[in-house]
Amino acid sequence: MIKKNRAFTMIEVIMTMVLMAIIATYTIPNFYKSVARTVEKDIMTQVSTLHAAQVFFFQQTVTYWGPGADTAAINTGLGLSIIENQSTFDCDAPGGGPPATFECHGVATGASSFTIRVTENPLLIGVNPCCESGACPTIANEC
Repeated sequence: MIKKNRAFTMIEVIMTMVLMAIIATYTIPNFYKSVARTVEKDIMTQVSTLHAAQVFFFQQTVTYWGPGADTAAINTGLGLSIIENQSTFDCDAPGGGPPATFECHGVATGASSFTIRVTENPLLIGVNPCCESGACPTIANEC
């Protein structure tokens, strides 16, 4: 009995590699764009969460929280769980209560950097959150 070897020919292997390379050329750039949009939306969501937490804190204590803090202090002080996903966050409330204000920032630190700002104003379109500087994402309004 003669045993016949079964294997792929070199042409089949090369054609498979060429097809995989063509598919990768189109999918990899789209993947990176998708990741960038996700980071933009994440920062917008986190900054909106900061706004809501500040309003809630004010309703309980009649003062705004924010001793010029970084993300870790924000999480502790306002009871949040903000994760720095290619971004940093800071909050400041110079005078505490009315008529003083609070201002929180989310800064993207990835390839396209931008700063999103939120203030004590209500979450209105065109007011909060807004893009303060940098390569503003399309989902954010200009300040």
